[in-house]
This record gives sequence, structure tokens and C-alpha cells, in this order.
Amino acid sequence: MKKIIVDYKVPWRYPKAGIAAYFDPLLQGLCRRFVDTEIVVVSPGELPDSYDFGENCHFRHLSSVDILSVWGDIKYSLYDFPRYLSRSDADLLISPYYDFMIPKCFAGRAIITIHDTCYFDLPFVYPHRTRYLQRFWLNHNLNRAAAVLTVSEFSRLRIMEHFPCLLRGKEPRVIYNSFVSPVSTPYNGNSAEDLRCRLAVPSNKRVVLYTGGFDVRKNLPRLFAGFKKVLDHSKAVLIVTGTSRDNPKLISLIRSFGLEGDVILTGFLPEEDMLSLYRTIADCAVSVSLCEGFGRSAVEAKMHGLPFVSTPLEVVREFVGDYPIYCDPYDVVDIHEKMVLALSLPRNDINLVLDERLSVNRNIAAFCSVIEGILPV
Repeated sequence: MKKIIVDYKVPWRYPKAGIAAYFDPLLQGLCRRFVDTEIVVVSPGELPDSYDFGENCHFRHLSSVDILSVWGDIKYSLYDFPRYLSRSDADLLISPYYDFMIPKCFAGRAIITIHDTCYFDLPFVYPHRTRYLQRFWLNHNLNRAAAVLTVSEFSRLRIMEHFPCLLRGKEPRVIYNSFVSPVSTPYNGNSAEDLRCRLAVPSNKRVVLYTGGFDVRKNLPRLFAGFKKVLDHSKAVLIVTGTSRDNPKLISLIRSFGLEGDVILTGFLPEEDMLSLYRTIADCAVSVSLCEGFGRSAVEAKMHGLPFVSTPLEVVREFVGDYPIYCDPYDVVDIHEKMVLALSLPRNDINLVLDERLSVNRNIAAFCSVIEGILPV
């Protein structure tokens, strides 16, 4: 029986976030397609019982150290996971990221994923030590990987530009983020008022939605500064979804702008609550990120017909064209003015036709095709 090891460190650490949302449907498709293959999903800690990708899929957690600390993460990536990998008899390693060491003694083949090149495209944003570490991982693993995946044509070209020598003819394969058409997703409109109450969203205030994450490239200080100007002449709240509901740095940043009562941190929300935000509660959405490999927020806003303010990134245009209201991400006044404009616009119709590039079945098929071309016969 063939054996595949799946590096699940990043989805384990950030469940339901961007990389997990990208990779979990692919992993489910992998387990369904390769039913006669043993698939071992390896993570630093235990996964909830609700995780079930198939009978041929098993889970293994490795580390007892604090993986959430910098040194715990480095120990896991340099020692715990490579040690396990080197002692395995796996035919293939698959990772939705690249921040670990593929040991030289690993006899199997490897597939890694590079979602974006922001660390290298924004040298003025990321400190030298961060950029050095990311380049270290890639310099090491690109030499050993049999295939490289990415999430957009834009990212594919940027990877080839940054690492032409290391790729050595292994042109990155694009496996897009996957979405389910909004018309095929059950939605109970009555849940919107319940959610508004749970989140304490005043009924007399307009709602700006932000779902884009908390990395430094997300440009949150300018987003908050622009939103504060919106409050000078509009009653509004900014709803921020995602991982960092109790993040002290984020809370401190919000307080520094005097927005404690105007920014609502929700943490992760279930799908039904996100649908309520997109279809009923939110009046517009926004992302002023300085760099993206895909731009999930833009696709979701267009799918649900929600006015969207965005940085004019090439990758955003790749998927949603001229749908957003584009703004200068370095100009707080322009961000403010474009949010005011978005709040004045009516909703668009829900997009009934999903971009074929983003369909779940298409991307699972493309993902499995890459694996079939690499997995030894």
C-alpha cells in the first residue's frame, strides 16, 4: 500500500483561516480519490474529533512543546517533523505550505505550496530576520520538491521571477482556492437578526465588513485610520472576523485609534453566520492589503453582491476585474472616501454563476492529477 504524509501544521494552527479553507477541500478529495492509499495527517497537536477526511486517513500529532511560541515552532519545523518524516516509509509528502525542513534522507517525493511572495515583494514591511527565514525554507525545500503548487496565475509568475534557479524546470502548478456557489448554500434569513443581537450590532448603524486577516501586510493601521474618518459623518461599525478576537496587539491597535466601541471582533464564525453578514447585515466590505496571493475577500464580496473597497492588486483584478472600488492603500483619505462611497451604493445581485476556475470539483481533480503524476507506481 502506498503511503502519503500530509503536513498539517499551518491548518492546525489556523483552523478555518485562509490556508485551511484552501487545503481542507483538497485533502477531502485526496482521501476519496486514493482510497487504497494510507494517508497520515501530521500536526503539532491533536485535532478535534470532528475532523474526518475518510477511513484511509489517520492523524498523528508529534510535539509536546508550545508550538505557538517562536522557538516551539522552529523546533517542530527543524526537528520534530523532519525526524518523523525521515523515519517514515512514505512515498509522498504533501504540504499546503513550506515552512519546515524536508530531510535529505527522506526517500519519498514532496509537493509544497507557495501561496504568495509577499515576504519578498514587501521588503520594507517585513523585518530582515523574517524574510531570511522564509527564504531559508524555500531555498532548502525547492531543491527537494518534486512539484510546487500555488493559488493564482499572478503568484505563479511571481514565484518564477523570485526563484528561477531553484525551480529547475518545475513550473508551479496553479490550484485555485475553491468556492461553493452562494445559490447552492442553504441560508436562513431569520438568523440575521439573531446574529446582529449576538454581535451587539446597533440597528441604526451601517456595517463595514473586514475578513482579510491580521498579518502586517494587511495594512490595518491605515484601514482603522480611514474608518475613523468615516465616523466623522456616518454612523457605522467595522466588523472584523477571524482568528484574533483576543489578540492583545490587535486590541491595542484598535484602542490607539479610539475605536473600542466601533470595531467588533467576532472571532471565527460558522458558515451560516458568515452568510448572514454577507447577505443581510453588511453594507460593504473592505480590504486594503498591500500584497495577496489570491484575494479571497474580493471573490466572496462579488459572489454575494456586496460593494467592495480594495487595493488595486493585480491578483484581485485576475479574479474580479473592475468589480471593486479601488483605492490607494497608502492614502488614508482615499481609503476613507472609497468606504463612504461603498456605503452609499446599493447591493448588487448575487452572482449566480461561479467562476469555473474556482469550483471545488475542478480544483480537486487538478490537485489529484498532480499527485498521480508524482506518486510512484
